[in-house]
Amino acid sequence: RAKQEPWVLNEFGVPTQISTNKIPSWSEWKAAFRTFRLCLAMLGVATQAELDRYQAMVENLALTYRENWAEVYAADDMMRAVHLPRYMPIGQGATSGEIPLSELTNDAVSETELQTDIQLNVNDLEAEVCDDRLYLGGLRSAYQSSRLLPHGRIVLNELRSKFLKILDVDVVNAALGRLGSNGSSLFSAEVLKSARSCILEVCGGDAEEADWTMEKSPLRGKLIKRVAAAAEDWDKEVVRWLTGAGAPLGINLPIVTCDIFPPNREPVEGHRERETENSVRLAVPGEDFRNYPSAEENPVATKRLFEAERNSGFCRFFHSHAALKQELRGEPFVISKVALAEKDGVDASGNKRFRLIVDGSESGVNELTRTDELQQLPRLSDVIDDWKSMAECQEVTSNNSLFLVIDFQSAFKLVKTAPEELPWCVCFFDGVYILYDSIQFGFKASPLVWGRVSGLLSRMGQLVLSPDGREGRIHTYVDDPVISVCVENITRRRQFACLPLLLWEALGCPYSCQKGQCGTRVKWIGRELEVDNSLIRVYVPKDKLMVIEELLNGCSTSQRVAVKLLRKLCGKLTWAAQAAKQLTPFSAVAAEAANKTLVGIKSAAWAISWLSLVIRHFIAGDLDGDARYLIREFPLKRWQGRRPLVSVVVDACWRGIGGVLLEGPNPVSWFADIISSDDLLHLDIGESHELYRYQNAFELLAILVGTRIWAGRWSEDLPVLMRSDSIVAINAATRMKSRSPVINRVAMELAYDAVKQSRLLDMEFKHIPGV
Repeated sequence: RAKQEPWVLNEFGVPTQISTNKIPSWSEWKAAFRTFRLCLAMLGVATQAELDRYQAMVENLALTYRENWAEVYAADDMMRAVHLPRYMPIGQGATSGEIPLSELTNDAVSETELQTDIQLNVNDLEAEVCDDRLYLGGLRSAYQSSRLLPHGRIVLNELRSKFLKILDVDVVNAALGRLGSNGSSLFSAEVLKSARSCILEVCGGDAEEADWTMEKSPLRGKLIKRVAAAAEDWDKEVVRWLTGAGAPLGINLPIVTCDIFPPNREPVEGHRERETENSVRLAVPGEDFRNYPSAEENPVATKRLFEAERNSGFCRFFHSHAALKQELRGEPFVISKVALAEKDGVDASGNKRFRLIVDGSESGVNELTRTDELQQLPRLSDVIDDWKSMAECQEVTSNNSLFLVIDFQSAFKLVKTAPEELPWCVCFFDGVYILYDSIQFGFKASPLVWGRVSGLLSRMGQLVLSPDGREGRIHTYVDDPVISVCVENITRRRQFACLPLLLWEALGCPYSCQKGQCGTRVKWIGRELEVDNSLIRVYVPKDKLMVIEELLNGCSTSQRVAVKLLRKLCGKLTWAAQAAKQLTPFSAVAAEAANKTLVGIKSAAWAISWLSLVIRHFIAGDLDGDARYLIREFPLKRWQGRRPLVSVVVDACWRGIGGVLLEGPNPVSWFADIISSDDLLHLDIGESHELYRYQNAFELLAILVGTRIWAGRWSEDLPVLMRSDSIVAINAATRMKSRSPVINRVAMELAYDAVKQSRLLDMEFKHIPGV
């Protein structure tokens, strides 16, 4: 086995062949088999289709017998050692399965079709379980992303040590003292100069690079490039955008993926190829262009906002069609309408505050835009889980924790647009053409472009905050990062919280200091987080849930619902699901029903009725003192490196379900029951169906019954392990949703139980290999 007997250089520099019993991992096997199959196809001794079939068989075995991968690998090695192609049938009538070999060619392509029917076996989860493709991310969990940058963890740890010397008590107190006040800077010019000197010392470069910025953008692109290169970050494109090229919009220039976010596997709806560009509204000299009434009927506020944008360097004014067209080198351009959205509070002069929103959909710009990545934003549950991980790792209480929330000022507009995309970035108001040189809020590509930049900043911030993730974690929701710190000494906690802030500001990021918060209770993305007495407490505004309840009443009182109402409901549910993933299965069904202009809610009626019940339980839940917030508490489990004290083992077949409750190694209770006709009716399964096809639904039903019988027997802070031999059921229980309508019905019941008992959200799941 040559691949298991590599040549190495010994201590004398002499090539030596050594023997090793190393078993390759599943990812290594897939990579090696990819080469193997291509070689056989090139030699003409096997077809891609035949090898696809063989690989699918090995995958099935590998997933079913995870703990016996060594035996599966040995069998595969034996098969290939005696030349697998010898076993191919030959002759005129030979077939591969049910397909005649004469119809198979080396041009066959392996493509896993999206399954919308019942999930039958573990291969249904191939894309989620077997995919060895890694995506760097950075927003949902900067720590998990930083683990893929091993060199950066070493290099930026040196920068961290230097920053800690800069952040003495006075500097930290001054910086955190500016939170909540007007301004865009937390640190003095002297402190920032010292920080940039440290960056140059660790990452290389000179003073000229440290001071370089793109025109009208505060971001120090070449300094960011130095830090990213030192960390060996994957996203070379963002660095290119920030060092002069400008960001693409996915129209004239593609948004090149760098394996940062997973691909958008959904069909590209609304995207039009370039030959249909004449469908957009091109600007015509002298046309009477009107924006939305909110902007036209409040000309003072609209003009003031545009003037502020120009003064900040985000846009330029042109007083004629010809002058703008000359600036664009004769290119025709598209004008997008703007609207005003009212913001909370008033400005320094006592005037109402507004935000400019550009409508790229109405102008047709968004239909030309192509975005091939699916941005992954953090959920509130990610912050909670990471806090638990830190606290359990250090075996400390929540009294040793704090949160810091900050906001990047004018986030999208910090990124300059590539010159090739400028013809799509025009607005018009009061006789003036307004050309935006920066990314605009309202274009389809804008969240993804900023997400790539924000992801890079978050990854670098995490490497400076805590490379091993034991003392701090960062989660960034668009332009609102929350920094969680778990350190015993209060002075050190505050110092550590300032580490990423110092890095970001040294790289040129301005802050909205007025929105900054630091302490044990902070507001983040519409909810409040509080750490207290070994638990984390979430405050959900009651009035927002009341809005959801009103929308549900509107949906349930009519046989047909306008898609606008249903989409508004889906948006509110998505927000609520950030704090309560129990709402996920219901919102998924509602979103699926919102694909038509006027929808019958029959397909979503089950979800809407359940959801109404769930929301009523939420609203009737624990309230704070003035009844403005609903409170949910998530205790720190008494884990501390030990195995779970309680475990539940369940199993099912198409005729019945059963389970055993164990405390430690000792069984203390059990249940068993048949699958009755009432169960089938509740799951909307006819008795005439082939019941074995619903095996995974019955496996999830066993999990549901086990939790309902025994959940009240353990305390909130006790770790519980649920074991099942169905990967599909485990996946549905953890995500509380499935593509199968039958499984989704059981998942809804499990989600409803989780509303009443949050302990169900903290259960650990483990797969039992089948026999």
